Amino acid sequence: MRQRSRAGGQPAKAQRRKTGARKTRVTPKALRPRSSSAATKVARLARELKEARDRQRATAEVLNAISRSKFELHAILQSVVETASQLCRADVSVIFRLDCGVYRFAAGYSLDPAYLEHERRTPISPGPGTVVGRAAMSRKVVQIEDAWTDPLYEQKAAVKISGGRSMIGVPLMREGEPIGVIGLARTRVDSFTQREIELVTTFADQAVIAIENARLFDELRESLDQQTATSEVLQVISSSPGDLEPVFAAMLEKAVSICDATFGNIYRWQDGALHRRSPQYPARFSRSTQAFASCPWSAPDYRSHGDDQNSQPRDRCGNNTRVH
Repeated sequence: MRQRSRAGGQPAKAQRRKTGARKTRVTPKALRPRSSSAATKVARLARELKEARDRQRATAEVLNAISRSKFELHAILQSVVETASQLCRADVSVIFRLDCGVYRFAAGYSLDPAYLEHERRTPISPGPGTVVGRAAMSRKVVQIEDAWTDPLYEQKAAVKISGGRSMIGVPLMREGEPIGVIGLARTRVDSFTQREIELVTTFADQAVIAIENARLFDELRESLDQQTATSEVLQVISSSPGDLEPVFAAMLEKAVSICDATFGNIYRWQDGALHRRSPQYPARFSRSTQAFASCPWSAPDYRSHGDDQNSQPRDRCGNNTRVH
């Protein structure tokens, strides 16, 4: 005979099967959310790890470019804009450097030839009209969601050549002053993330280091050139007592070289006029320069200060000698 349960009189075996079936239905439901949450977390961690490795690799590449190029600044800045574009999913990138109060094109990546020419010949002043100007004016990171519809963006015709829409500008700061700006753009409306902004800021810091190293190197080289030139002129003076021609020639040669001039002349006052001594000029300029420099210059007459052309001081060849 079958044993019956004390509670309901059902066979004990049947009751055990029902209990077992209930467990198989409940367990998967409880486990599914945990499995999905774990997979999402693993994917997020993997993505963050990849981004961190990409940042480290990019930083290493820029540092390697700095070490390889030493003081070749253009090659370093070119590496910065290329790496920044690739890691930040930008389609176009530029670097502008401060020069005489305005910002001029220094390096670019993936620029249309027509737009590249526009960037090279167009200096940018601090102001809201461009992403470079905004970053320079504000001294902080700026972002333009869509340059085509931004009411303050002034170069809409030019930017449509490159197709740039969403933009970001990061200033290159040295001692609290912007000495340049990195600009990135996408040919779609797609704002840059905070991680991408931080990454471009890192590149900006590296660009500042490269620019500063190049500046210090140029200053050191100029100082050494000046000291060397002075020493060589002094040697000529000591070896040519009483003879001025070698001294003038050495002085002029060093002055032309140090100032990166095309040509130079020294004039002596003699018999009421300036006479050329020891000219320095390239062979291709020899005829025109000789014709110009062979004419002695008389002392200008500054007694007349009118604006009429006839009242302007002139040399004996009829050339205007007043400096404008």
